[in-house]
Amino acid sequence: MLLLYLTFILFVSLGSSLLLLKRLFTSRKLFSDRFGMVIAMSAPLIFSIHLATHLSFVLPFPFEISVIISTLAMGVIGIMYGALVKLHSVLAGFSSAMIGGFGGVMVGEVIQNPTICGLPQDTLSEITVNMVTFSIFETFILFLSYYFIHFSLKV
Repeated sequence: MLLLYLTFILFVSLGSSLLLLKRLFTSRKLFSDRFGMVIAMSAPLIFSIHLATHLSFVLPFPFEISVIISTLAMGVIGIMYGALVKLHSVLAGFSSAMIGGFGGVMVGEVIQNPTICGLPQDTLSEITVNMVTFSIFETFILFLSYYFIHFSLKV
């Protein structure tokens, strides 16, 4: 049941990110280079943290394989968001998505195995609760940041 829930949240966030990317692509001629750099640095960072954390929850691979898969996926996402304006924003989008991807995988692994950071063993019984709670929190932050990006397009 938990895997089904996390997979559902993963696909909902992926769909919302693609809708945001489509909306930004259709209105890319309206915003300046500065606004494009802000979008290229903020949107992939939030989305890559969210996606990498959920990928580390859902994928049954060891830590090293999860890092490689999420790094490649986040690099592509960062390039897609960065390609909205000019070539220098591609570097900003790529680097912020890679940082978010590494951070998301690390957060996901620590939530799944708290003893990595030296947390006590008694927290191992609450892994499912922590995964669901952090998943809800990350999804809220993701949609809140997407709301602010949509709002900034109207202003």
